[in-house]
This record gives sequence, C-alpha cells and structure tokens, in this order.
Amino acid sequence: MAKKNAKKKKGAGLVSIIFFVLAMVCFAYGAAVLSFFRSRNWFNYIWFIAGAVMLLFSFLFSGSTGLPKAIKWILGILIIACLANFGIFTYRVLDMQLRKPPETADWVIVLGAKVNGTSPSTEFASRIDKAREYAAPIISKEIVDAGNKHELRIIATGGQGEDEGAAEADVCAAVLRDKGIPMLRVLTESRSTSTNENLINAMEIIKANGGSEKDKVLIVSSGFHLYRASKLAKALGYENAEFLGSTGLPILVPHYIVREYAANIKENMMGSFGGSGGFFSRMFNGLF
Repeated sequence: MAKKNAKKKKGAGLVSIIFFVLAMVCFAYGAAVLSFFRSRNWFNYIWFIAGAVMLLFSFLFSGSTGLPKAIKWILGILIIACLANFGIFTYRVLDMQLRKPPETADWVIVLGAKVNGTSPSTEFASRIDKAREYAAPIISKEIVDAGNKHELRIIATGGQGEDEGAAEADVCAAVLRDKGIPMLRVLTESRSTSTNENLINAMEIIKANGGSEKDKVLIVSSGFHLYRASKLAKALGYENAEFLGSTGLPILVPHYIVREYAANIKENMMGSFGGSGGFFSRMFNGLF
C-alpha cells in the first residue's frame, strides 16, 4: 500500500513539474514576444497569462492540494481535448501554407496588416513581397505578349488604424509600385478594418471591374492567417479562391498561431464562417 501511494505521489509530482517547466517556457517566450512589438495590445501578454495558468495547474496537480481524483481526471481530459483541437488546427494552418499557388489568376488580393508609421511591418512586408514575387513575372509576360487580353490585377486591402500613419492598402500599393509593378495593375480599398471586410470590399472592386465570384482569385497573406482567410472567403461566396502564404519572423510563428486559434474561435462563435453548429462545435472551431 505504501509503495502504491508513493507511486501516485511520484506521478503527481512529475505532472506538476511538467506544468511548472511549461510555465517558465511561457514566461520566457512572452518576454521575447514583447520585445518585437511596438504596440502593447493585450494579446501580446497572452504568454504571461498562459504561464500563470500553467503555474496554477502545477499547484493543482501536485500531491499537496488534496484535489479530488475525479476533478483531476476532468481537468486532464479537458486539457487533452484542447491540445488535440489546437493540434488539428495547427496542422490545417501548416497544410494551407504548403499548398502551391495556381500558375495563373485573374486577381491577387493582398490582405492588410500592421503599418508602422508609413512603412509596412515585417509581416506585412513579407505579404507584399510574396504578392510581387508571384505577380511580377505574369504581368511582365502579359505586357510583352500584346495579343494577350488577360490582365492580372492586384488589390491591396486595409484601412488606417488609430496608431498607423497611412492606410494599409496605400502603403501596400506604394511598395508594389516602387518594386516595379505598373500603377494601372494595382487597385486599393482603404476602408476595411478586418479580414472579413478586406474580402468583402475586394469583391466589390472585382465586380466593379467586370469580374464576379467565379473569377480565379489568389489571396495572399501570412501563412498562419490563410486557414481563417479561406473559411471567410468561402462563407463570402468566393467560388474559385486559392491561397499563397508568406513567412515573416520565425520566432513569432507560435504567437501568431495561438492568436489565429483565438480569432478562429471568435469568428466561429460570431457565425462569420457560415453554416450551423452547436455551442461545442463553435467553441472548438468546428474541428470536432
């Protein structure tokens, strides 16, 4: 009996240590994340919140709390369910980023991101470069081939935030033009304040220029953002959309994936992805 109790205490101690180590990792990573952001948005502190939660779990799963075994089992099952759901989400995010773009498209939509003053943030600059890298050779070929009536056009999206010196769309357009994309090939929508609005307003531009939901559209964004963008595009009626992901600072990828996970839950709870489903389905991104 004594040996059995000793094994239980040892197991509980190991679980407690694991949560304690995870808490320290969260605090260290949180400090690194904060060093990259000028903005002090509350979500940039999420790793400190996660660290505090891990410390709480470390205490609860230690052998000294006297927490009932049933409660520990329930907590353990919930933690495993959440981790499994997050794992599925992460897999789908990475899968989206690894897909190859189409050889041709009618439109390229660059989703907006943070602007520092009048310059694109690292993530936004990466998106713009990816769009230019894809579009430049196609546009050059179209210009050389005078008989080709197809004209690929780029739609830069994004309004101006309170802490931004210019609209995201205007900054994107300026960078594209500075890097050799002809002015007539770049259109802008500078009213949107979210990914959903980016896509709604971009479709208005497509229709105003003779296009429709059936046009072949390539949506360019950060790799971690593509999964949510794809679900929004589908809900908004984009019938022939494909996606191209850019890569910003590798160290920030875990932070952005966690942020996207939270954003997906929010969009799902608000019904932005369309369809139906119960509370549990919406709470877990519809992945379970």
